[in-house]
Amino acid sequence: MPITLTVSTSSLNLMAADCKQIIANHHMQSISFASGGDPDTAEYVAYVAKDPVNQRACHILECPEGLAQDVISTIGQAFELRFKQYLRNPPKLVTPHDRMAGFDGSAWDEEEEEPPDHQYYNDFPGKEPP
Repeated sequence: MPITLTVSTSSLNLMAADCKQIIANHHMQSISFASGGDPDTAEYVAYVAKDPVNQRACHILECPEGLAQDVISTIGQAFELRFKQYLRNPPKLVTPHDRMAGFDGSAWDEEEEEPPDHQYYNDFPGKEPP
């Protein structure tokens, strides 16, 4: 099935070329690995992505002759650009003081209960550990 592959710094999108139906849309932060262009399998690109339904899955794309290296290079460039964007604008660190701002209650129930007395299989009074 011919597909259209769109790679950006935010996502990798697979769309059926004939009917324009989206097959997959993986955000870049959900892609943990990408590989392609090996001499034995020069026409294949593979990447591992996480999605809410299938957890992690390996997606394998068969590319027209000579395009696998271009595809994997493009994915690599997208990761590199995304990382450079991150370095230019890193997220603000949340300090414990910031985390507690506006918080006026207790995170725990008001009445503190004694923890239950657990019976452990190796809890023998007077027995010395090995």
